[in-house]
Amino acid sequence: MGVCCVDEFNLLQKTDLVSIHEAMEQQTISVSKAGLTSTAYSRATIIASCNPVLPGQKYDYEMNLVQNTGLTTPLLSRFDLIFVVVDDIDPEKDDKNCDFILGKVVF
Repeated sequence: MGVCCVDEFNLLQKTDLVSIHEAMEQQTISVSKAGLTSTAYSRATIIASCNPVLPGQKYDYEMNLVQNTGLTTPLLSRFDLIFVVVDDIDPEKDDKNCDFILGKVVF
């Protein structure tokens, strides 16, 4: 009944991704230590972010989400909502945003 926030989700090791997939699909976490395996219930909301794995970390609109993130389809299907947030290079728009933000700052 908590929240798990993961940054750079697509850079996690494969073993960690398997654990997170288990947590999202079966709502359990299995831990093995010294030949003993224990299972704990995990009801948590997972919020994850990742950058594109393509050269220059630029999102390619011609490719699908799996190709852009490097995550597998079964893992992506476990998320209820997926938002693609892209910061396109636009100096004019960036200047307007900076002027707006700095115009609100009181020195």
